[in-house]
Amino acid sequence: MTTRSFTLPLIIIVALLALTTLTYRVTPLVLWAYHMHHANQFAAAGLIWSDPRYVDSMPQVSDALLLDQAAEHLTAAMQYRPYQARAYRLAGQIALAQGQPEQALAVLEQGRTLAPDNDLLAWDTSLVYAQIDQAMPDYETAMLKTWRNTGFMSEALISQAEYARLEQRYDAARVWCQRAVLLDPYNGHAWSKMGQVETHRQNYEQSLAAYERAAALLPHDRDVWYYLGLAYVRVKQPQPALVAYEQGLNATTGSIGLSNLYHQIGNLKLTAGQPRDLAAASSAYEQALRLDDYVSRASNRSETYRQRGMLLVRQQRLDEALQQFEAALALYPENYWAHLAMAQTLWDLDRQAEALTWANTAIELRPDLKHAYSLLGRLYTESGDIVAARAMYQKVLDLDPQDKAAHQALEALDKASE
Repeated sequence: MTTRSFTLPLIIIVALLALTTLTYRVTPLVLWAYHMHHANQFAAAGLIWSDPRYVDSMPQVSDALLLDQAAEHLTAAMQYRPYQARAYRLAGQIALAQGQPEQALAVLEQGRTLAPDNDLLAWDTSLVYAQIDQAMPDYETAMLKTWRNTGFMSEALISQAEYARLEQRYDAARVWCQRAVLLDPYNGHAWSKMGQVETHRQNYEQSLAAYERAAALLPHDRDVWYYLGLAYVRVKQPQPALVAYEQGLNATTGSIGLSNLYHQIGNLKLTAGQPRDLAAASSAYEQALRLDDYVSRASNRSETYRQRGMLLVRQQRLDEALQQFEAALALYPENYWAHLAMAQTLWDLDRQAEALTWANTAIELRPDLKHAYSLLGRLYTESGDIVAARAMYQKVLDLDPQDKAAHQALEALDKASE
């Protein structure tokens, strides 16, 4: 028998073995793909997601029957490729939409056991922990363990808080901050972001507490001291605010300029405490302008000139004050408060027509703010134009129905007309 007669059967046998091996390997993949295709189709039609959909959005049921069919295909898919995470994630989403967080948790944890390095599985699992009854023993511990096992860092959660803040979803931003400080309570940036978000939510006491924690953890960060000072001002604590700003002057890092800190120190010296320390306020403003490292140069520098003008008004140096207001407006013509300061100072200098023009320009800039209307109400009252004054005070009340000064001014005008 020739060598060739032996070779041909051997090739056939090898080919058959290779085909068998390929079939063994490919068939589960094909069947998995088949079931996942149908599961995805049914789930897409059976689930409802928020629009826009966020990374922590939770699904709801659109069609329960379709979700049942999707679940059957997912069960089959898991059998053919048990180490593929997608089936477990989708099954968890379906269970969560159906109001079964414990079942969602079970299937996701099963997937994590088989695919422990899959970050998306870990993320979905942590979100379920965040949704379940917070009275459940050790739910926070389990959630943190899930994050830490896959190397999640609190910076990722802070980033999500910032995305939500920029979209003005402040409640969602607060949740992300809470998750960040839960994951790493010693991360000062997480506490600082919490302070910023709570400010947006107008929870000023909570904002202050968060910034105090941030300052304790980041004592060399100028930005934290600056925002801590603002937080103290919001709750009417000027002395701690001053201390915070002065601490910021000694800090070595941060994007806030020293000019911003000196500007705020000048404001407090000008407005807080008895007697007012006008010399210290003037010195602080001078330092701010000399350093000129404001974060937003034009608007911030303009505001410092305005405040210097207000200091001069207190000293009855009206012509000099007017020069400061003019400098403020040359730098930043949209400075609403500088327009009002110009109007009042010109009125006090008996330049009444110019004063009315500046006040009306302020209204054109910000018709949504009441202060220019209130100023015009006073100016028209002083000039004896009762009709115009009454119209201005009514505009104030249109914007702020609770404005006591406007109510009192209208009552006084009514009595004067009797």
